[in-house]
Amino acid sequence: METVVLSLHERWWRKMVSGDNLEIRKTYPRCADNHQPFRVLVYVTGGVGVCGEFTCPAVHKIRTLVEVQPTFGADRRDLEAATCLTRQQLAGYAGTSGKPLWGWEVSTVKEYQKPVPLQLYGMARPPQSWQYFYGPEPAMVCAVCGKPVDQVKPCGYNRKGKPTCDACCDKCFMSEPFPCWEHELRKRQGEGTKKPDRRKKDGQ
Repeated sequence: METVVLSLHERWWRKMVSGDNLEIRKTYPRCADNHQPFRVLVYVTGGVGVCGEFTCPAVHKIRTLVEVQPTFGADRRDLEAATCLTRQQLAGYAGTSGKPLWGWEVSTVKEYQKPVPLQLYGMARPPQSWQYFYGPEPAMVCAVCGKPVDQVKPCGYNRKGKPTCDACCDKCFMSEPFPCWEHELRKRQGEGTKKPDRRKKDGQ
């Protein structure tokens, strides 16, 4: 199944999780021309990360001239209800070119336990709208001990953004002579085990 990464604002991701079932874009992956479903990784903008995914089983052409069509699909579903946008808002997004919009159907939404940093997908920057993804998925094991982890918590200090478990993070923290911003960030977020005593680390 083809996979793409889609950029989305937080408010629209929350609506998608709660049941919105049509995402409007100006373009779409060409695999949909052959009626092939595709997988969508949702990157929430503002540096939040990849927060989940959904399957798009079909893409619908939305006419914008002379006016935006009120319904879509063979069963004539209400466009405004499916998108949480008015036809005036959709017309504004389409502009005056007369080109159609494309409604991506949203199915089987999966929200991740914790946002996954985009860097773990091998991407330096998010797509403006969407882009194809062909890279490897982030490994859900600790890069130090190999233990499975249920959340991707990357270590930017000595593992080049790869996941580390809390026990290995604490062990590394105790062995290094200077503070680790990643360890401190985890503790401020209330994650992991009890913070080690820095006096013990310094030999006091």
